[in-house]
Amino acid sequence: MYFLTNSVCVCGCIDSGELVAVMHGHSSTIHAISVHVSGHHVMTSSNDTAQLWDLDSFQRKRKLTVKEEVPIVKVRLL
Repeated sequence: MYFLTNSVCVCGCIDSGELVAVMHGHSSTIHAISVHVSGHHVMTSSNDTAQLWDLDSFQRKRKLTVKEEVPIVKVRLL
């Protein structure tokens, strides 16, 4: 289960509702999230960055930053 709270992605257990991880890294509001079918990776995006996260370790693996004149609108993890 994933919750987006402004610039933070919060992960929790569906069964227990227990907080699992809080992933920080965006400096602006997260507006999209895409989970890989394997369940091992998630991509989050805000206007200026797209970030790839490892859901086994809850660590950021990659960060793509763009110029503000060309904002990121949507990401999809295939």
